[in-house]
Amino acid sequence: MASSVTFRFFRRRQTGPQLQANAPTGTDTGVINANAAGETRSFESVEAGHTLEPFRVADKTESDTACSADQEIDTSWSVAELTTLKDAADTHPAIAAALASLQTLRVFVTTDGVVYHVEDPSHVRTIEDLLSLVQQQLGRALAKPISLLQFSQLRSHAVKPRHASTSQNDLVEMVLFDAIEQQASDVYIAIHLDRTVIHFRTHGVRYLHSAISHADGKEMARSLWSLARDGHFEDNVPTDTAFDFANVRVRGNAMPDTRGNSIVLRLRDPTFMPPLKELGYDVRQQRALEELQFSAGGLAIVSGETNSGKSTTLTSLMAGMSDDDMIIELADPIEIEFPHVTHMALDHYAEDAEKLFRSTLGGLVRQNPDTLFIGEVRDQQTATAAIDMALQGKRVWGTVHSHSALTTISRLEHLGIPVHVLGQPGFLNGIVNQSLVPLVCAKCARDSVANDSSEGDVVATTRLQRKYHTDNLRFHNPDGCSACVRGISGQTVVAEVMQFPREPDHPAQQCIRNHDLAGLAVCMRELGMRSKADHAITKITEGLCDPLLTEAVIGRIGTRDALPHHLRVVN
Repeated sequence: MASSVTFRFFRRRQTGPQLQANAPTGTDTGVINANAAGETRSFESVEAGHTLEPFRVADKTESDTACSADQEIDTSWSVAELTTLKDAADTHPAIAAALASLQTLRVFVTTDGVVYHVEDPSHVRTIEDLLSLVQQQLGRALAKPISLLQFSQLRSHAVKPRHASTSQNDLVEMVLFDAIEQQASDVYIAIHLDRTVIHFRTHGVRYLHSAISHADGKEMARSLWSLARDGHFEDNVPTDTAFDFANVRVRGNAMPDTRGNSIVLRLRDPTFMPPLKELGYDVRQQRALEELQFSAGGLAIVSGETNSGKSTTLTSLMAGMSDDDMIIELADPIEIEFPHVTHMALDHYAEDAEKLFRSTLGGLVRQNPDTLFIGEVRDQQTATAAIDMALQGKRVWGTVHSHSALTTISRLEHLGIPVHVLGQPGFLNGIVNQSLVPLVCAKCARDSVANDSSEGDVVATTRLQRKYHTDNLRFHNPDGCSACVRGISGQTVVAEVMQFPREPDHPAQQCIRNHDLAGLAVCMRELGMRSKADHAITKITEGLCDPLLTEAVIGRIGTRDALPHHLRVVN
C-alpha cells in the first residue's frame, strides 16, 4: 500500500524569495506518492491532477544570460529576514547527519520544514530523499529554490560551517568547489557594471554557472587574489595569481575591460598524469613521441592553441623519463612536481626578471642536465635557453602556441631562433601539434544533427554522411544526460607529429632553411606523417567525435581530405 506524502514545490519568483511557509498563489504544488522503501514516486498536481516535474530546470544558454542574471540578483535577503530563519540541523540530529553527508549540495533546512536549495538538475533525487526525511522529522516539507547569492547569505548568517574556511568569501569556496565537482578546466568571471556572470568550461564546453551582483563579484576577485602569497587584486591593470585550493592548482588572470573586469581561472589537478597511450595519439604517433623522448639531443616542441592539452602531454613525457637522468624543468609556475626532476620556478613579472633569468641560464650549464623541460617558449629569453642547451647536445622540450606543425616553424623564428639554426641537422628533432576535440557521450549521442525537430536536421546529416562516406556518424545531444555535459563525455587528442631526419643533406632541412613550408609539408607526407585532419577523420568515422564540433576546433576538413584513403588521388 503506497503512502501519500504531501510536499509543495514552487519556482523562484523574480521579485524575491517568499519567506512565509505557505506556497504563494499561482505556484506549483504536488503530491509525492512513495512506497515504504521510497523506491517509486510520481508527482501529481493537487489542483489539476496531471503529472508534474517539480524540479524541472530550463537550459541556460548564452542568450539567457541577461535574464538569468537579473533573476539571480533581484533575490537577495535582508539581514532582518535572515535572522528569522532557524536551522533545523541544530535541533534534529537526523537532519544534521543527512546534511553532513551532502557536502556538495547547497541546502538549508529551517525548523518550519522549508528546504532552501540551489537548483541543480543532477541532485533532484537527492532533494526528494531529503524532503522525505524532513517530512518525517518535522511533519511538513516545502522545497524553495534559491540563488547562489542567497545561499551565500544564508551560510554567512544562519548556517554553521561544516568545514574550515579556506578563504574569507563563501562565494569563492562555493564556485571553486562546484568547478571541481563538475570537472571544469576553466572558470570565467565577468564583472560588469550591473552584475557578475560566472561560466564554467568542462570538456571544452562553456556554459553558464550563475550570476551574482557587481559588488559580490568584486569581493570574489579580491578574495581569490588573497589566496596567493602576497596576492593583491588590481582592477585597473592586468594581474596574475596562482594558488592551491582543495588539492587543485589554480592559475588566474584578470584584465580590465570597458564594463569592469574579466577574470579567467585555470584549474589543474596535479594528480592527473595520464600516460601517452591514453591521450588519444595513434600507435605510430606514440612510437614517434617515444623516439623523440629518448633522442640523443636537440629541441622538440609540443605546440597547439590554448586549451589544447600541451602541458598534459609535456607532463606525461616528463613522468616517463628515466630516474637515472638529470632532468630540470623551467616553468612559470611549476604545476606538478616529480621526485626525479629538479624544478625551477620562473617569474616573468618580477622587477629583476631578466637578471634572474640570466643567472638561472648560467646555472643550467653548470647543472649539466640530460634533459631540459621549458614550460613555455614564450619570449626571447626562453628561446635563448632552448638554443643554448640544444646546441650543447642536451634534450630540450618546450611548448609553443601555434595552430599547426608548419606554423610552429614560423613561431619559433618569430621568438628569435634563426632559420639557419632551425634547419641545422640535429637541432630541431620534432614538432608535435595537437588539439583537444570533444568526445560524444556514448549514452545519449544522436544519429543526426540536432535541431528543433525530433528527427533532427536531415539535410545537414545526409550531407555530412556523404562527405565522410559513412552512416556511422554520431552527433552530440545538446540536452545531455547524467553521464555527460551537454552531450560531451570528455576530450581526445588529434595530432600531427613531425619527426625530422638528422641527415645533413635531407630535403626537409633545406626546406626549413629556405622557409619553404609547402615543400616541408611534401617532405613530411613522403616520410609518412599523418595530418591532424586525417587523425580527426578516423575518430569521426568511428563515431567517437561529432564532425561539426571537431571542425569547430581544428578548422574545416575538406571533402577531398575526408575521402577514404583508397579513393584519394595522389598528385
